Amino acid sequence: MVISTMNHTPSEAEGTRRDQSREVYLGLGANVGHRALTLARAVDLLAHAEGVEALDASSVYETAPVGITDQPPFLNMVVRIRSALSPEALLELAQETEQRLGRVRTVRWGPRTLDIDILLIGDLRVETDALTVPHPELQKRQFVLVPLAELAPDLPLPGGRTAGELSAGESDDVHRIGSLAEVSPREAGRQHEPGGGGGCSAPQRPN
Repeated sequence: MVISTMNHTPSEAEGTRRDQSREVYLGLGANVGHRALTLARAVDLLAHAEGVEALDASSVYETAPVGITDQPPFLNMVVRIRSALSPEALLELAQETEQRLGRVRTVRWGPRTLDIDILLIGDLRVETDALTVPHPELQKRQFVLVPLAELAPDLPLPGGRTAGELSAGESDDVHRIGSLAEVSPREAGRQHEPGGGGGCSAPQRPN
């Protein structure tokens, strides 16, 4: 296990990270069932978790699938929290929230109700068997970079460029559809219309 910061060696970082509150960025995504309601419930659970202070949330973006493209579009957003929880505890919280909202881990890229990815934990660099932070795919994923740049355009990412510089902005593949408070009732109304159904089950993006 390696845990370090940009300004400390791993051994020094181990001594300074205990009980230190950091800004944490989480990427949330869903394309199964009532996507917006799932995101809203996830944000609420995270905001009320012990050791977590909710700070901010991006707008919701509808995004085209990546990897396996024959599946419904996603709703994606980024949430910013403050926490002194360890990386391992943050990962446990993310996975517990996914499970509480119906996610079952089966086949990789298989159907998922909810994805929660830990994108950044302050300036920590984490490499364990279970977790890598910053998220290794962060700089390649516009469905994360666009909402992240909305929240923190000047946030420096690995390599020295900022979230705003790496974000390509809205496009046909990543477009803003509103705040979570606006999107959730709208989607609920569509699902209650005749023929609206209860959502789709489909393969998901890779982690």
